[in-house]
Amino acid sequence: MQTYQVNISGCPLKLKTEHDGATVDILKSEVELKIKDIQNRHSNISLQKALILACLHFAEGRFLLRKAVCEKLDHLEFQAQDVLKGIEPSVTPVRGMEEK
Repeated sequence: MQTYQVNISGCPLKLKTEHDGATVDILKSEVELKIKDIQNRHSNISLQKALILACLHFAEGRFLLRKAVCEKLDHLEFQAQDVLKGIEPSVTPVRGMEEK
């Protein structure tokens, strides 16, 4: 585990993570961009509120991604069950390998 010193919107942070420096830089940039976007849209918003809105934005993205992945997995499971139903009746035992 590595420790990184980062500064996000003027707030110094010490991060301990398994990620490499390039990944930490990308994550830091994503957060900073979202905070700046919120502050540009709402010129008189406090940093604290901008941070909370940024957290909500990322939580929403995570939730929607998780929901989409679960729906896709459910769909694939349904398709796999259909394929298996089509295969099971057509399987015939190999001569000499029948169940005893």
